[in-house]
Amino acid sequence: MSSAKKILIVDDEKDLRELLKLYLEEEGYTVFTAGNGEEGLKITQEAVPDLIISDVLMPKFDGSQFFKKLRETHFGRKILFIVMTARGKMRDYFESLGADGFIEKPISRKMISETIKEVFEKAEEHASQVVRRRVLVVSRYENCAQEMIQLLQAENCHTDFVITGEQVVSKAVMFLPNIIIIESRMFDMGSNTIIRIFRQMMQFKKIPILVYNYYDPSEKQGENLEQKDLSMTFLVNTCMDEGATEYIGHYDAKDFIEKVSKYLRQGSIVVIDDDEGMTVMLKKRLESEGYYVSAAPNAKIGLELIHRIKPNLIILDVVMPEMNGYELLGTIKEDPSISNIPVVLLTMKGSDSEIKKGLDLGADDYIVKPCNIDLLAKRIKTLLKKS
Repeated sequence: MSSAKKILIVDDEKDLRELLKLYLEEEGYTVFTAGNGEEGLKITQEAVPDLIISDVLMPKFDGSQFFKKLRETHFGRKILFIVMTARGKMRDYFESLGADGFIEKPISRKMISETIKEVFEKAEEHASQVVRRRVLVVSRYENCAQEMIQLLQAENCHTDFVITGEQVVSKAVMFLPNIIIIESRMFDMGSNTIIRIFRQMMQFKKIPILVYNYYDPSEKQGENLEQKDLSMTFLVNTCMDEGATEYIGHYDAKDFIEKVSKYLRQGSIVVIDDDEGMTVMLKKRLESEGYYVSAAPNAKIGLELIHRIKPNLIILDVVMPEMNGYELLGTIKEDPSISNIPVVLLTMKGSDSEIKKGLDLGADDYIVKPCNIDLLAKRIKTLLKKS
């Protein structure tokens, strides 16, 4: 087994941690250990393991809290996760959350080895099915470009970068990117000029060109940032006038992938549903189809996600607290910036009058719970092709 694979073991039983560490190191893995979820989260951010094996009952963060907090971070979204517990009845719960594997205590070396192998093999099979995008990053600062590239590579992208405007076109001709992500201002050549050149070249005429702003820490000292923002706005507008596809705002590692996700995958989908089990099941199924999926438990958070990501599709539950699905659908269709995004209503209300109400408000499809998840995936794929 390749020593490149890194595994983090999280368990409050020190003897078990050490035993597992011994087993896995003998099999060629690089192994880290933590005594609880809080410590595990810190180690994960620093080491970014390929796989985490976590106990459930632990002090500070238990296994469930640890898993949920991990999936909320940009560094932990894609890390494989195996649950290890004496409570076999919890398997269905963690599978509904999206865990990749389950080991019931008491453990054996063979059980651990085979489960890890199975999880890695499934992940590799899934990665081979995902279309790999070629992304060229254009930035004035190498540290910013490298951070973007690290995030993009975690999404299975081929990447390259350029930090001088004069080299962008020649680099693109050699690299042939599917997507270009360019800072709104370059030191030696206007970004709008670069975009204009690309749009005159047949091979780059229609590819997505995403524009962003970035302040190096040195630029934030001693100058009026409000005035700089005004200058940035002007530069962004000139880029859009020359044919840029979208302005994705100021670069922030926390939401960068969310902003570019619809260009990296089959498309991006926002699921808004207060039923956590349904949300997790949908997310896992749609991600296996190559979509980037973000979820929200209520209308307020969902609307924030929609405005930030501008997804290709919205899946919306009808029965939710505070603002229901019909009200949110009306809000979406009244907002010109998001009104063209297809919306699928997903609900237990299946009467003709309810379906008519949803379609009259502008829904593109109406699916009644409980639904066949494979059929739902096919209908979403058809709807995205039409849109």
